[in-house]
Amino acid sequence: MGSVTHQLGYAEETVYGTVVPVTRPLRVLAGSGVSLKTNILKSEGMIPAKRFPAASTASQVARHGEGVLNFEATMTGLGLLLKTMLGTTSPTVVQQGATPAWLHTYIFGGHEKSLTIQSGIQRADTPTVVEPFTAVGCMFPGWTFSCAVDEYAKFAVDVHARDVLDADNDVETLDTLTYGAVSMFDFSMASFTSDAVAIPQVNAFNLTMATNMLTDRRHLGNSGMVSQPRNVWGDALTGSFEAEFVDPIHWYNDFHSNTTVALVFSVTGPIISGAHTYRLTFTMPTCKILGDGAMINQDVPTVTVPFEVLDPPSAQALTIEYMTTDIAV
Repeated sequence: MGSVTHQLGYAEETVYGTVVPVTRPLRVLAGSGVSLKTNILKSEGMIPAKRFPAASTASQVARHGEGVLNFEATMTGLGLLLKTMLGTTSPTVVQQGATPAWLHTYIFGGHEKSLTIQSGIQRADTPTVVEPFTAVGCMFPGWTFSCAVDEYAKFAVDVHARDVLDADNDVETLDTLTYGAVSMFDFSMASFTSDAVAIPQVNAFNLTMATNMLTDRRHLGNSGMVSQPRNVWGDALTGSFEAEFVDPIHWYNDFHSNTTVALVFSVTGPIISGAHTYRLTFTMPTCKILGDGAMINQDVPTVTVPFEVLDPPSAQALTIEYMTTDIAV
């Protein structure tokens, strides 16, 4: 079939569910995209000598989109995705002196903004044709960040969309995207601390956000379409790390004594200018270790240690800092 011409782009919407041209390309991994889901209503009225509901009663009464975006953590271009993941209302972007380094800071907000996400899928029968599928009203009800040995740092982001439009039924057209050169954060750039002390010989780290977002806000009328999802109380932010079994003071004592610890995970890339480097940092000042993970095995002993992020009295439960050369979100 020759080269693959799939593409995926996104842009922030002004009005929830109103399509905008996508302008930002994303180098997604396999298994990414947003698919249309429908709800078919059928009459349960019984008909003599029939076994199944009557075809004439089957009506599509609701539709929405669901999917996932899998992508590697890049040193540029992540700003809008981080903003949408945390629902940040107004990210801060500060130039570092007179250098080309800009520090972006993201904290949890009200999840007020949505995205248009367009997937371009190459046809197998006609490889020169790329079919557009445009998801509108896209919001992120959950995401996972992970970093493991011999891998790039990665994100897996859950997507909920108000609708998915296509070329045949909605006259959608494929937007033009320009893919430039990017660099990624990898495992060799990672550091992980507990109360500012490095946890040694860590093999893997992951952090998962489950946003308690009401995604099924359908009402009488409204053509069966959902209203904009709302984030309500009951979010959960959890994670785990895998490490070789060394001095348990780094995690077991905190678990045993139910101590609150500050966890910081960071990947640090090359220098931008002076002391400023490309960097992606997750700061979690109030965490509880949930288990010891210690097991006997025939290999080098390892532990998988779960933790939960809690709300501190007067700070943010999670702050993401992104040092980059991007001057805007």
